[in-house]
Amino acid sequence: MDTETNQLQRAYSWSERPDQIPEWEKIEKTFVRGRQLNVPIRWQRRALGGISVELAQTGMRSREALDLLKALTEQIAPLLDNARLFAETEQQKILLQAILDGSPNAIMVLNNDLKVHTYNPSVAEIFNKENQVLKGNTLHGLLISAEVIEEAASEIDSQFASGKNFQLELNLKKQVYYLYALPLASERWLVILNDVSTLAELNRLKTRMIRMASHDLKNPIARIVGFADLLEMTSKPSENDKRYIDRILRAADDMNNIINDILDLEQLRSHKIQFVPVDVTLLLREILESQQPDIQKKEQELATDIQENIPIVTGDASYLRQALSNLISNAVKYTPEKGKITVRLFRLEKQVHFEVIDTGYGIPKDAQEQLFSQFYRVRTTATAGIPGTGLGLSLVKSVVEDHGGTTGFESEEGKGSTFFVHLPLRDDQPDS
Repeated sequence: MDTETNQLQRAYSWSERPDQIPEWEKIEKTFVRGRQLNVPIRWQRRALGGISVELAQTGMRSREALDLLKALTEQIAPLLDNARLFAETEQQKILLQAILDGSPNAIMVLNNDLKVHTYNPSVAEIFNKENQVLKGNTLHGLLISAEVIEEAASEIDSQFASGKNFQLELNLKKQVYYLYALPLASERWLVILNDVSTLAELNRLKTRMIRMASHDLKNPIARIVGFADLLEMTSKPSENDKRYIDRILRAADDMNNIINDILDLEQLRSHKIQFVPVDVTLLLREILESQQPDIQKKEQELATDIQENIPIVTGDASYLRQALSNLISNAVKYTPEKGKITVRLFRLEKQVHFEVIDTGYGIPKDAQEQLFSQFYRVRTTATAGIPGTGLGLSLVKSVVEDHGGTTGFESEEGKGSTFFVHLPLRDDQPDS
């Protein structure tokens, strides 16, 4: 039977005379039609084919022949199914090899000792190696031979040692690759090298343009602020003029904040985080001290609940300071005058839990899903006049996730919000 068309095809005949072979829908049934007998070949309740014979004028009776054919089909069925499975497996191997050979990405399979087991032609092109040199060589050795620095090759080895899938950027022969590694069930690794040199160059160009534009914008903004201050100091402005000058200064301050937020986000994306021990308690106390002027200006109540002896976390202090500071400053901005802000810090199992609770305006349900999206701002009647770029929470999420942590919030419009951050502790911290 042709499994694709479901049409019966004669596989073998003991006679040169063309036999009349039954239709496929008939071959699934056992029948005797005069001297013609048919017995289906079944395996696991599925018809694989059938045997159709025509008895000679003399010899075996139909009943005996039918029993013989049934016994024969029982023997043939598992063999036919195995043959079918083997054919399908061979077709899949051929298809997989064709996909690998045609892939522009370098794809290889490593043994559990990180030696090359299987690879496609793109791998040989990247490393300029012949087959006998590639196979059996370690990935570390191939990277060193391709002039990858020892530090980068060793970092990749340490990632393999974790036993988890990972991805990282790799500079290889003046090209930029993204290396993806995934552990397979058979104690092997799938490794894919994706050439992202063009994207990397575009990203560098974007970074340069953002920095140039930001620098060119800061200078005229500084002049606007300078002239506005000069007007206020050297003349005797009326009350209306003072209001106009104040609006100029606030607009300039908003523009500066937008530029700084864009630069901060770009710096976070383009720079590698430096992981060092960080005392989060000390960091938080410094942030709260810096926020005091804004809190006092709005006559807000600040309550703190900081657990003693919070363990050390591993991270980048400057980025963590910025993330936690953004959450507290948001609480100050989005809480009306004489409202209350509560800051809590405590250990929660293998994590440090930080949260900011406010009695502010809260967030409408239809806006909560997009809250951490870049440039997204909640627009309500109560918050319409509050300045912001919509980048603060996006930056918080990026920083926390880069530190292996999680962010979240709970909020109800008109009743306030709670934002929280979980940061993982260092592996060497004892259980509480």
